[in-house]
Amino acid sequence: EMFLPPPEEARRGAGRFVSSFVGEDAVTSALIRLREGTTAKVAFTTGHGESGSDPAAVDGSGLQAWRSRLRNVGCEVVDLNLLTGGVPEDVELVVIAGPKEPFKPQEAARLQAYADTGKPVLACLGQGPTGLEDFLKGFNLEIGPGVVVDPESNLDAQYRLVFCLFEPSLAHPVTRGFDANRPVLIVNGAPIRLLGAGGAGEDRAGEVNHRMIPTPILRSRPGSWVETEPDDGQPVLDKEKDQPGPAVVAVAVADRGAAATGAVSGPQTPRLVLISSRGVGDDAVQAVEPTNLDLLMNAASWLRGREDSVGLPPQVHASLTLTADPGLRWRLILVPTVVSMAVVAVAGVLVYYIRQE
Repeated sequence: EMFLPPPEEARRGAGRFVSSFVGEDAVTSALIRLREGTTAKVAFTTGHGESGSDPAAVDGSGLQAWRSRLRNVGCEVVDLNLLTGGVPEDVELVVIAGPKEPFKPQEAARLQAYADTGKPVLACLGQGPTGLEDFLKGFNLEIGPGVVVDPESNLDAQYRLVFCLFEPSLAHPVTRGFDANRPVLIVNGAPIRLLGAGGAGEDRAGEVNHRMIPTPILRSRPGSWVETEPDDGQPVLDKEKDQPGPAVVAVAVADRGAAATGAVSGPQTPRLVLISSRGVGDDAVQAVEPTNLDLLMNAASWLRGREDSVGLPPQVHASLTLTADPGLRWRLILVPTVVSMAVVAVAGVLVYYIRQE
């Protein structure tokens, strides 16, 4: 629970390898469990092709690293099928991790009933119908059409795999502990619209829930845009159809309560974190960019009201592993052996002559 295991190749050859110390997060969570005497239950929805629903996924779409990290910090991770019933009362956080099929109306209603009790939700959703459109509107959010692309800041010239950097102007408890050099990898991200925030088609006063305060926490670079007609080729910005960047891809929503409807200040309750990428927490994605997992853990801690464990990303230690070819290994063995034998022989001769004198 203190160290993330180093890669297997670190034991076989040369190279620069990074290991992570997660002890601060583990110790803090252990102290919280000791103080409260309870284990937090985190439920992942199933039944819609969510990431991690198949533990033996060979395409890297599993969530084993995320689930394991949650267990390491003291959470009980369970599956939740909303077709068979509502959310149990002892569930502290519901996670919707990349559904590929829409939620049915009764499932959305049960999720809404859970949220109406003031419980939080962490959702990783992408472009296309989700069945949760009305649910998101209750938090003054909606996922717009199109896919975020970036011809410059991407992974291996794959324009839909966009790197997004943390910005000081979007500072939030969820992004605490990250600097501008740690990007988040957003895969097939969609733009998130904030209802009532102004802009094209967004200022619809009749649909705004004045209790909910959505705050953007992550967005793409200015050189990116939202491709309305994405294909597999190189994207080209169409100023008449496409939406220029930056595009918001992650939002945190807090509830200021009925008593504070007329004021932004005052106590706020974490209610929702929405990331517009289905695969943001997949094993294959977070293996490429570990910051993804740290961001998700920060989001879960903030939503659960664990401010004391927010902003504790793993401490990274870089080590350099060297290897030698057979010829070099032979010289490394032979030279010290011959030199040591020569030193012993010379020392013996000197001792002999000294005694003779």
